[in-house]
Amino acid sequence: GTHLTASARLNRAVVSNTLTTERGPQPHESFSYTKLNPALGVAHEAGAGVTLFANLAQSNRVPTVIELGCADPEQPCRLPVGLQSDPYLKQVVARTVETGARWQQRGATLSASLYRTVNRDDILFLSSGPSRQGYFSNFGQTRHQGADLSATLRRGTLTARLSYNYLDATYDTDGVLFTGPRTVQARRGTRIAGLPKHTFKAGLDWKVSPAVTLGADAQLVSNLITQGNEDGLREDPEEGEMPQYADWRVHGYALLNLRASVRPGKRWEFYA
Repeated sequence: GTHLTASARLNRAVVSNTLTTERGPQPHESFSYTKLNPALGVAHEAGAGVTLFANLAQSNRVPTVIELGCADPEQPCRLPVGLQSDPYLKQVVARTVETGARWQQRGATLSASLYRTVNRDDILFLSSGPSRQGYFSNFGQTRHQGADLSATLRRGTLTARLSYNYLDATYDTDGVLFTGPRTVQARRGTRIAGLPKHTFKAGLDWKVSPAVTLGADAQLVSNLITQGNEDGLREDPEEGEMPQYADWRVHGYALLNLRASVRPGKRWEFYA
């Protein structure tokens, strides 16, 4: 009842740029990236519909042409156009560990897992002035860790789904995120903007008849840190001044979707 899976994937990519700016054609650039990514997984059938599992895996992502074409802090770009130069960027390497359990029996499923992913040399767009100008750069490490819970229940004409995700997404090294009108310094443990800590989802489907289905989905999301306010400061304090703090988070929200579908025949479906 124990299953062991091992794998290795060799990735090789070549990314080339030839940019033409207001100064004319720029020197051709070409970068090669190679990475061997191993993975190891184990699953154990514990009985009574319970499976325990654990996984270790590595993956990589090479810089895109857009990221390489806007990677010079001395020549910031205005995205999505205006590429200037293409210095070298390192590839992003992610290492993930996950463990959890699954249970399945008589139309009901339940799963729970804990995970942690560390991205080394993550690629971020760093602002270097007003008007959205900036450049892509490698950032030491970022970390995503948390827990996933999900459940599904099918009873007759009803299907219910519940899920919850806790995400702790932070910068894992110190570094500068923004310069220009103000400087935003990320410390180890600073939250990454745009990612909620808590996400709860619920769904219900009712098969009124073989041809008619009604459904609803609800999503609740906690607050989001906004870019440029990761450190919580309103502005850079002058020497000797007390820092002025500002709460510029996007507050949590709820979203409800209602839907219906009708299948009058094998070839047609109407939905709203």
